[in-house]
Amino acid sequence: TVRCRPPCFAGGIKGSRTAHCSSVKSLGYAFLIPLFYKGKLWRQPLSASPASGADRCLWRLVAAAEQAVPLLKARLRPVAIVPAGRRAGLIDALDDERFAVRTRAREELSRLAEGAEEALRKAAASHVSLEVRMRARKLLDELAVPTSERLREVRAVAVLEYAGTAEARQLLRELSRGEPKAALTADAKASLARLGR
Repeated sequence: TVRCRPPCFAGGIKGSRTAHCSSVKSLGYAFLIPLFYKGKLWRQPLSASPASGADRCLWRLVAAAEQAVPLLKARLRPVAIVPAGRRAGLIDALDDERFAVRTRAREELSRLAEGAEEALRKAAASHVSLEVRMRARKLLDELAVPTSERLREVRAVAVLEYAGTAEARQLLRELSRGEPKAALTADAKASLARLGR
């Protein structure tokens, strides 16, 4: 699971917030809005690997917090809380005789990510169905590899923490109310704790 630990995260941002922000103040921020609406900043720089390109994008967003936070709010949502019974039903559906049902269950469990991890581990270890155990293990292996979406979440939360504005803190509070087991929820809570809420 990728966690957000500013100032060193997902490749490591180096230096102070003040130094980085002052170094990009002269760049102008009108480019942010069209690039966000086209999805370019969200799809590419914020999930870049190696992280050097992401770092430059991040500090520009932090320096332009007044514009950046509303744009991030349009992209970030609290992770939906899924009842335990629903997770159990999805696990069982991995062994459904209908291919379409198995596929939907797998896709939804993948989207739940950390929210389904505990249920998947239990299924991988002790489910009565061999097929469920095998598919649960495969899903766990996939969850262990950070996706582009996860990297974007990590870096977006870091932008909010470094921005530290009232609007940024409010968005972090909203994200912290999501699925308790989700990494995004944990990241937001940790950022709020470092900011002193």
